Amino acid sequence: LGSPKNVGVVMFGRDPLAIDTTAARIMGFEPYNIPYFNAASWSFPGFTESSIVYKGEHPKRYATKFSCLPALANLQGGPFW
Repeated sequence: LGSPKNVGVVMFGRDPLAIDTTAARIMGFEPYNIPYFNAASWSFPGFTESSIVYKGEHPKRYATKFSCLPALANLQGGPFW
């Protein structure tokens, strides 16, 4: 299990993939490197940041790296970094 980290943001929307990829970007992960996101990107919109419409503040404002297992460290360094 990981350690909780208060980022100070609440996200919601109609597109679950857009929410998940935005959350990954906020946590410092590159969605293209996560197999689930990469597989979903072929079938669903909302994968690329340019395809997401943010109605509030840009989530980059909340970007913060989360600590992760060494085996997953290669997933970090996403587009908000």
